[in-house]
Amino acid sequence: MPLPMVHLSVAVALSEKAGRFPSADFLLGSLAPDAIHMRPGSQKCDKEHVHLIDLGASPSVLLKLFRSDYGLAESQPEGFAGGYLAHLLTDRLWWQTVITPFRAKFPPDFREPDFRKLYYRDTDRIDLDLYRQAPWRPQAWSSLESAATTDFRPFLTAAEILQWRDRTLCWFDDPAHAALGDPVYITLLDTQAFIVRAVDEIAALFSTG
Repeated sequence: MPLPMVHLSVAVALSEKAGRFPSADFLLGSLAPDAIHMRPGSQKCDKEHVHLIDLGASPSVLLKLFRSDYGLAESQPEGFAGGYLAHLLTDRLWWQTVITPFRAKFPPDFREPDFRKLYYRDTDRIDLDLYRQAPWRPQAWSSLESAATTDFRPFLTAAEILQWRDRTLCWFDDPAHAALGDPVYITLLDTQAFIVRAVDEIAALFSTG
């Protein structure tokens, strides 16, 4: 699925459509589902649970669920729950428009570890490029650094969410990432176009759902 800078880029652009900079809660929520990686021993079924993939719900059903069960406002997405939902919707679109075409470029017997290696080679570099280019990044980092949260039941604990926040804030400054090569199968231009599409589709869902 897309890496943190893609999710944050979608969050910022969604808020800018509503004429504001995203709140710390919204930014943290837009990262939160991937905090499952901070849980020792977590497995694929745990990731599917926190991403609500196990429900098999459509975007409109997810929107209704978040409005009924998680206090999502009848407006453009905002708050922690709004960021969390924006993450889930972005992931679903990414799977359809980026991962599926990416996998189609390889033969049927291509090994899963090789898929992952090539996928993260490209997406790690793209996330680093987005980090370096985003004019809003310093303000978002400052906001995230001050963010606090509670458990998001029944999915994640506050500790897991904040651990993932801290991991994200530090990842881009790791000198080891300076040697990342240019992406091959998924490009920065592809990703920037995806962000525009995701923002348009999520905003449209909130306005009509």
